[in-house]
Parts: sequence; C-alpha cells; structure tokens
Amino acid sequence: MRVMLTAAVVAMLVPTIVLAQTTTCMVSGHLVQCNSPTQQTNCMGGQGLVTCQTTNTGILNYPRYAPPPPPPDNSARENLQASEANFGAAAGGLVARLIERARERKMENRQFAEQALQRGDCATAHTMALKDKEMLTYVDGTCANMAAQAAQRAGEAKAATDVQAFAADPGHPRFMEVRLQMSDLLRNGTAHTLQEAYDMATAAPATGTQRAPASPAPAGAAQ
Repeated sequence: MRVMLTAAVVAMLVPTIVLAQTTTCMVSGHLVQCNSPTQQTNCMGGQGLVTCQTTNTGILNYPRYAPPPPPPDNSARENLQASEANFGAAAGGLVARLIERARERKMENRQFAEQALQRGDCATAHTMALKDKEMLTYVDGTCANMAAQAAQRAGEAKAATDVQAFAADPGHPRFMEVRLQMSDLLRNGTAHTLQEAYDMATAAPATGTQRAPASPAPAGAAQ
C-alpha cells in the first residue's frame, strides 16, 4: 500500500507531453496561423493562398496537484485573546480606581457634614450624608438633639423674660415675697401660669416671716 501510494504521488509530479498542431498559411503576403478547423478552411479557401504548413508542437502538461492547505493562522485568535486579557486588566484597574474614588468621596462628604454640624447647618449636613446611611442616621440624630436643646433654651429664655415682666408689674407687689411658693406650685402642676401661682401663693397662710391674711371676725363677736 505504501509503494502504490508513493507511485501515485510520483505520477502526479511527472508531467506528460501533449502534441499540439499549428497550421501556418501565407495569405496575400501575410502569415496567418490557422489552428482551428474553421480558421484552416478560411485560410485554404481564401484568395491569394500561397502555402500552408502544419507543425506539431510538444507541450508539457503538468498534472493538477493540489498543495496541502497552509497551517491555520492562530495569530488572530492569539491577538484577540491578548486584547481580551488587556481589556480585562484595564477594566479591573478602572473598577479599583472607581471604588477608591468612591471611598474618598464618602470620607470627604463625612468631613463636610461634620463641619456643617459644627456650624449648626443641619440642612447642608443632611445633604452631604444622603448617600451614606450610617452618616445620615448620625446627622439626623444630632440635628434632632440640637433642635431639642435649642427649643429648651428658647423656652427658658422666654420664661425668664416672662418672670421679669411679671415681677416688674405693679399689680404683683408681693412677688419677691411669694416667688418660692410660686415656683413650687408651678413645678408640681398645681398652677399652670404665673398669675395662678401668684394668686395661690398670696392666698395661702403666711409661713416664717410672712404674715397670714387677717381672717374675718365671727358674727356677733364685736358688740
């Protein structure tokens, strides 16, 4: 089988000789080649025919040999794989930079929120902490405490102003005398306003250096 295969391969490589006929005619002083039968008829039947000569020519005819296909070109695939690897590395680096930038931005927003809280600017602090759940909880709680403290201070300031105005009113001449009793009445909820506390304190029996109001004399005692 190997010998036959080798002979077949050799036969494919050895050319064969094919004879080709060429007829040349002299027509009216011009040399004309008449290879096909139609051309030869025209030459021989034409006018002014002088001579025709047929020549056999050997032509080397090589068999059709199909060369083996070239090896597959993997350069495109390798280039694609290299490009994908480079793209993956670049994408990974980009993602890492974005994560780092987001962390830096988060820290910056926290610093801005802290500075706003120190200024008492809760609106700006809330805006800076919107994308940070932990910081937002802290900001809202701090602002709520600040608001409560501010309300308490405002209430205390208003109370002090009201007490000063009440004491300066000529209609409360015994204010300094009964101010402690008034404070107790307001603290335990017996009185709800300064006027109520003053009326109750001045109507109560005097204690210590305070003099109790004179009680009316019983009927018929003074005759």
